[in-house]
Parts: sequence; structure tokens; C-alpha cells
Amino acid sequence: MRACAALILFAAVASGAAHAAPPTPAPPRPVGGAIGAAGPIIVEGYAPDRRWVAICQAREDTDGDGAIDVYLGYHGDTYGDDLVPYLVVGDGDGRRIDAFVGASADGRWVAFVEERRLVLWDSRRDTRLDLTTRGALGLTPESPLFPGFGGFDPSGSRYLYHRGDGPHRRAVVIDPATGVEHVVDHGLGNLYAAYVEDGGQHAGVLSYPAGARLRLPYTSLAPGRCRGPITSYSSGGASNLQRAYVRVHGPGWHLEPLAIVGGRALFRSDAGALTWDEAGALRPALPPGVDGRVLAVGRARGLVIAIPTDATTSAVHWFAPDGRSRDLGWTLPTPEEDAGWFIERVWSRWAEDRVTWLVDLDTGDRVTARFEADLEGSYGSKAFLMSRSDGWAAVADLATGAVVDLPITTAPYRYRGVAGPWALAKLEDGGNVVVDLAHARVAGAVAGPEGLGLSDDGLVLTPTVRPGHIITNVLPLGPLRWYAPAALADAPR
Repeated sequence: MRACAALILFAAVASGAAHAAPPTPAPPRPVGGAIGAAGPIIVEGYAPDRRWVAICQAREDTDGDGAIDVYLGYHGDTYGDDLVPYLVVGDGDGRRIDAFVGASADGRWVAFVEERRLVLWDSRRDTRLDLTTRGALGLTPESPLFPGFGGFDPSGSRYLYHRGDGPHRRAVVIDPATGVEHVVDHGLGNLYAAYVEDGGQHAGVLSYPAGARLRLPYTSLAPGRCRGPITSYSSGGASNLQRAYVRVHGPGWHLEPLAIVGGRALFRSDAGALTWDEAGALRPALPPGVDGRVLAVGRARGLVIAIPTDATTSAVHWFAPDGRSRDLGWTLPTPEEDAGWFIERVWSRWAEDRVTWLVDLDTGDRVTARFEADLEGSYGSKAFLMSRSDGWAAVADLATGAVVDLPITTAPYRYRGVAGPWALAKLEDGGNVVVDLAHARVAGAVAGPEGLGLSDDGLVLTPTVRPGHIITNVLPLGPLRWYAPAALADAPR
């Protein structure tokens, strides 16, 4: 949920699929009050329903140079005045916190540190669960590479935190809705950090040999608290951390999964067969006699498999967990390894003839888009496509096979995300465009500063001060507001 802008300079490339330049949109209409105060600002997270926004902001001249300014490095590092984290509920200045940790995808559950206490906040019921009373660590993580405060699984149904220190550190997975928790058996050695995987039934653990001194890898990545946009970073060096995957509860398990979705893990058995593991119950992932390389795994456990047809070529097939399958009619060079990508629903791949393959992993429906396009997000069977080379944008409907060109030219590397049926991108000539994926149309645009967030009712979070574009080494200026897009005259109706 963290909004990061790529700190690059780019040149617009002439469009291969010509579109008329859209007219200047009308001024956007603000919804609600100002969020945050004046000063350089970073959005750390927000609720899709606009209930809260987590920000970092410089509001005081802490370096004594007579101005409030923040400058950025390439690795998330910031210079100038101090950025301070705030949690804003609704609108206003917000309350100061120690650190924003993360939130569930729907924005209901928020994890943050306040007065050195790790808190889970239910933003819908406005109740708090103080995990520090259960032994949770509320200290700054030792390394920015690892989740010292823990984090949510992708589904948002479970949260993992760390309890204790040194040889006594343990990973604990909690259900925020009930407070029921399980201590993870991480196996041999001392636990350093852990992640909870999708569905909350498995965890990735990082441990080091018992009795040994912990050696963390070097990294140029800035610390996590109020980190700026990241262009690049490096890491390496001698580390004695070892990664493994375990079950949160149930029989012990230390295999290397290809993917973990909805609490089920896909792996290859000792005999090489693709197998699903669910709390110790194992079953084949493919029909008898069928094997191939995994290209993608969907949340509903649909698989895209490359099945060899000769010594060098494979045909692309789709398999559903109920046994249904489909030859997608595509061929490719046989992959050397399984990919095992975890995809929400729609998978895409550039083909050799400069087209883009798209597959609905839930249904097996397929579309071939005529350009090399990036899949930027999806809503049900609808996929939002953008071409970085010429700004072409379209919505593909995998259920019907239709690919609808949109009358806009987007800016390369300025895609901002999908919330519900809405997608947000940057227009080549400035402003933010909101796309209605459900109806394959341009919903409108918000002129001015770069959008920093998108709500599930199609509103854009953006600075109120202009110019507020994110450019090299400069942050946008607060306060922020949510804006309703104004209609473009040539948007399809």
C-alpha cells in the first residue's frame, strides 16, 4: 500500500497507436478536509475506503537552515529536516506515532508503534490490541531488510509479530479478529525474523545457528521508518541467516514451496510430482501422467503449466483445482525451471511476436493483446494494460475476449495502482487519469500534482499545493486531499 514514485527522468516516445491529446480537465472537486499539514510529505499507507492515511511529514526546521526541506537519496534515505510519522483518521493533522508498520489489504487492520508499543488497530470498530502486553517487540528493527515489527499476510487475515530476543525469540501468528494466536515452531537454530504467508498457515523463517553470533548482510537500503522513495539499493556480504518454510500449526514441514496461496503450498515431491499441501494433507496438483513447468499460480489455485511437446518446445495449458483443463493454444521454449509466480487472478507474458498473452487463472479464459503491454492490475476478468514504450492503454475483458483501447496517452513508469474497479495512472501531458475497469472507460482525471493514492470509490489522493510533482530529490508538499475526478470530454460513455 505504500506509494513510491520512481525517481527517474524520462523522455516521451512518439505513440505507435495515435491518440488525440485529451483536453485539459476541469478542476478536481475535493472530498473531505485536508490531510496532514504544510510541509514535505510521504504517504506510507492508506485505507481504500479513505478511513485513514499514514504519512511521514517534515513540519519543523530541525536542521536550522531557515526552511523546511527534505531531499532524497537513491536508497530511500532522506536529508534535510526530520520526517515524522503521523496517523491521520479522517482528516486533520493526525497524531504522532513512532512508526507505521503496515495494514491489511482492505485497510481494516492497521499495525503501528506508539510510545514503543506495537498496536493492532481495528479501524472499523476503533478498538486496539496492544501486542506489547503479549511480549511483542516494540524496538527499531536491526536491519531494514527484515520485518522487525512483523507484518500481515497478503490476505490480511493474519498478523505475525516477534516475541523475545536472542535464543528466546519466537514468531507468533495472530488472528486480529479473535486474538487467537499460535507460536511458530521455526525448527533448529535461533530465530531472527519471519514472514507469514498468504492464508496464514505457513511462515517463512530466517534463523542462524544456535550459539553463533548473528551476522546480518550489508545493505545500502535506508531504515524503514519514514523511508523515502527507493530507486535502487544493494545488499550482500557474509551472513549466517538461513531461510526455511514451516507450517504455523500442524505437522512439521521444511520444504521449499513454489507458491503459497490461501493457506495451501505448492511444491514438488521427492519424486518430482507437483503436489498441494494443506495442513499436512497432500494431493496431486495435476492429473495422472501430466507434468510440466509451472508458469503461474493463482489465488484460487488455477495453474498455468508449460507441457513439453518435443525436445525444445512446450504448449501452454491451464488447470483448475477441480480437474478442468484447457490447451491455451500457445507455445514457447521449454522453461528450465518452475516459475511458481503467485498471481491474484490474471497472468500475462510477452510473446515472441510482440504480443501479450493474458490468462484468467480462475476460468482459463484467454486473450492475446496486439502490443507488448504491461499488466498493471485487474478487477475480476478485466485487466488494465499499459505500454511503456508509447503510452498506449487498454482494458482487456478475458470473459469476452474484447480489448478496448482508451483515448489517453499515459506516462511511462507512472502507474499508481488498482482499488476495486478503478485504476490510476499518470497522463503523458500531466494530471492523473482514473480508469473504470468494470466498464472499460476513462472515468475522468485529476489535474495537477501526482496522485499518491486511489480509493475504492475512485477518488485520488494528491497534494493541495501546486506545483507538487515528485521530481528528483524533492518530495511533494502537504497537506493532501481526496479529489473526485473531473470527466474528460472525449472519454467513452
